[in-house]
Amino acid sequence: MHARTMPDYKALSMNLMHHDLRITDSIYAPMLSNDVQKRIANLASQPVNQPDDDLRVMVSRLSNADLSKVMMIVAERLAA
Repeated sequence: MHARTMPDYKALSMNLMHHDLRITDSIYAPMLSNDVQKRIANLASQPVNQPDDDLRVMVSRLSNADLSKVMMIVAERLAA
C-alpha cells in the first residue's frame, strides 16, 4: 500500500526475495473493486509531472555562480 512507483514496488519485491514481480503482485496486490475505483479516481486528480519539472526544480536551487558553471558546461557540450 505504501509503494508509490514501480521502482518502489520492485524494491519491495526484491526485499521479499521474490524471484519475479508477478509473485509479489499476486500475493500483495489484489484489491477490492472499490479500492480500484478510488485509486483510478485519485489518479485523475493528481498533477502530471512534466518531463522537465525535476530539472526546473534543480536549476532553480542553483546559485548564480553554479548556474553560470552549468551554462558553460552545456554550451561546451552543444558546441561539440
